[in-house]
Amino acid sequence: MSNENCMDRPKSQLLCTFVGHTGASSTLHAIIKEFGQAILDGKIIVLKNKDTGLAYACVYNVVGECDEHQLRSTILIHRNRSTNTLYTINSLNLLNKHLNNGVHKENFAIPWEEYKQQMLLSNNNELNIVKTALAFIKHVD
Repeated sequence: MSNENCMDRPKSQLLCTFVGHTGASSTLHAIIKEFGQAILDGKIIVLKNKDTGLAYACVYNVVGECDEHQLRSTILIHRNRSTNTLYTINSLNLLNKHLNNGVHKENFAIPWEEYKQQMLLSNNNELNIVKTALAFIKHVD
């Protein structure tokens, strides 16, 4: 892709909204109500937790700047495209320390293949790794 094409693509943020006890349907409704036409490519990826088989998270790109806290249980997330690993910056720092016996190393190469199709999250300064699989894709009109 040329630099020219990269400059033409709108700036977007990858967001993740966790599915609550009410289920994926109500979570999708809330996402569409909140972000609607700002959802890039009009699609929301619904992931399930491989261990439980239950819908776990909805992942989608939103065009432009937005506050991920606009919608409850929503975080800004990043993706390693080669392994489809989703992660937060905090979880990446925790993983770095975990893999280096408690010491954070600058310029440490994450072994991404070991975390293929997984979500790296942090909660209360603890690293959480969730194995995920595609549940379905919701297309937004």
